[in-house]
Amino acid sequence: MSQCLTPQGVFCKLEFPKAAKKINIDQSRLNQFLENEKLFGKKKISTKDLLIKIRLINIRNSTTYKILRGIIYFQKDFFINRDGPYPLKVLSFLDVSKWVNDNFKNGLHIDISRVSRTINSKSIITEHGHEIELKELFPSSRDIKKNILRKSFI
Repeated sequence: MSQCLTPQGVFCKLEFPKAAKKINIDQSRLNQFLENEKLFGKKKISTKDLLIKIRLINIRNSTTYKILRGIIYFQKDFFINRDGPYPLKVLSFLDVSKWVNDNFKNGLHIDISRVSRTINSKSIITEHGHEIELKELFPSSRDIKKNILRKSFI
């Protein structure tokens, strides 16, 4: 769990139990699983291949977690206070990739295309129960102007 601090105190608590979770391997259970041919039919999967897949899943989860932290850093006003005409700020994939690379020194280098691929077809559910696609958290200045005009005429 992470906390966001302001001069007035803590304004939100962030929990990423699934995104930051690593998969640990119990070697004896893995070997027992591999010995049971009924689960895989005639084809056997090597332990090495399974370990590689688990490693890739861990990298994907870690990358998603880091990118979500970056999005929340830039769009914290949106998650805290939605009273403004359009509380989202202009945000680009480049901004998030730079923030992630500056704040998470160890691990995989995150570039613009990795941010784009990671947020594609993913959404979050806010504390108010609204589901928001991650792509919607990357508005352009044109999107913001359109929404301000739309809200002023309503």
